[in-house]
Amino acid sequence: MREIWLTEIDPLNNQVLSSLVALVPVVFLFWAILWKRMSLLKGLIFANLLALLLALLVFRMPFDKAIFSILYGILFGLFPISYIVLGALYFFNLLSVSGNFNNIRTSITGVSEDLRVQVVLIAFCFGSFLESASGFGTPVAVTVALLKGLGLDFKLASTVALLANTASVAFGALGIPVIVGAQVSDVHLTELTRLVGIQIAPLSFLIPFYLVFLISGFRGVFELLPFLFVVGSAYALTKLLVAYFLGPYLPGLLASLSATIFALLYLKLKDKTINNRTKTLKSKIDSIKPWSTIFILCFFLLFWGLQKTREFLDALFYVEIAIPRIHKEILDPDGNLRTAIFKFNLLSSAGSALILSTLISAPLQGVNLKTAFKTLINTVISLSRPVCVICAVLAFAFLLNYSGLAFSLGLLLAYTGPIFPIISAFLGWLGVFLTGSDTSSNALFGKLQASAGRLCGIDPTLAVATNTVGGVMGKMISPQSLAIACASAGATGKEHEILRLTIKHSVLLTFLVGLYALLLTNFLNSFSG
Repeated sequence: MREIWLTEIDPLNNQVLSSLVALVPVVFLFWAILWKRMSLLKGLIFANLLALLLALLVFRMPFDKAIFSILYGILFGLFPISYIVLGALYFFNLLSVSGNFNNIRTSITGVSEDLRVQVVLIAFCFGSFLESASGFGTPVAVTVALLKGLGLDFKLASTVALLANTASVAFGALGIPVIVGAQVSDVHLTELTRLVGIQIAPLSFLIPFYLVFLISGFRGVFELLPFLFVVGSAYALTKLLVAYFLGPYLPGLLASLSATIFALLYLKLKDKTINNRTKTLKSKIDSIKPWSTIFILCFFLLFWGLQKTREFLDALFYVEIAIPRIHKEILDPDGNLRTAIFKFNLLSSAGSALILSTLISAPLQGVNLKTAFKTLINTVISLSRPVCVICAVLAFAFLLNYSGLAFSLGLLLAYTGPIFPIISAFLGWLGVFLTGSDTSSNALFGKLQASAGRLCGIDPTLAVATNTVGGVMGKMISPQSLAIACASAGATGKEHEILRLTIKHSVLLTFLVGLYALLLTNFLNSFSG
């Protein structure tokens, strides 16, 4: 017999006090990582225990439902998240074993010997393509490995990759965050897509400048000003136009391709020596050959991202598991039964696309199957600790979500009157910090944002869009992203060092998102008035 539990969002009969109690595990996690310099895994273990105690004792969540919420998070951490990280790392481990990684690095320096240009091409252009095609940690894992191979230390490589990733998260995985945001908040998908495009375009334009600033300061930015303007403009304008006229599925993908094409055209026109006449046919082939593996990777990710492909593969193998004690046994504050279904879509997962593309590209890299499988086993072994961290992150996020702590915390931030657009951005930021996913943040806070927007006299669609774009800026500090970045850089256990570097950028950019949303709100209100 099912036991329905009504989520408590104000167990202390004082919303401010209840929300402050809900904030405790989040504050503790920041304190443990930033000030105590605890490892992320250790900090998460204590944060999970603290959240569990509050869920049980203050928010009166039944013990079995709390435990199964944690188990659900662990399952989701294993699949699809850790599985995707495995695929990405395996791909680049095989590139390293074959020696083709050095060839790719050489071909990039052939386009430009300027490290700053290489960083923009890899972290911004190529990383945005991967985020738009697959999402869920793939671009961070891939670009960190590439940047580290170019000579950046793990701190700078991770910081640059995480910051660059913000440009494409809102329309990541073929627009899933925006699609989910529209579904859960009952706003029109077309209007939401347009507003997200309007909000993210100016910030996307700034990201290449920001990346170069991190590497070489203002002087470096001024030295590369025309190049950065071309790349940023191509990316931002394409994203805005596609979002406005074509919908949520292709803005990120076409923007990344546009930025790459314009970047290469600019470099070709600027440097006539790019077509080096002394280059032999063999050297040209050798420079193209290692990139064939990247092309195969991109093809598989795009093909796997198609709806018909996913449907076909899911028809071959797909398992759904309704999580006991929580699936349709928890009533949210709006009176809806919450779902909790673990989807084991092994064949249609991006992780399978990554692993399969790696195995197919192995002969092109001169690697036999024995070496390919040995590399796969070694990659699995190397991920033992990172997987523990990722699972702990998701356990924490799911416990906060299903216990009502996250909702209680969000409720306090939502009702803030005239400055709601700024708070709205930070609510999205918080949602991604807690869940590691802009999609999950929209699922968690989308309805709340729309409702609060109406109460504050703000367009509810704009509120959901701000949640989406603000969440993008929280991606670079989410424990899940930190764990993936450090795992890819071979620096697991040093997540606190990356957080200390990225949090200031994250907060600044989130504030800019909120400020821009406030200006848009005033403009829309004056226009409608």
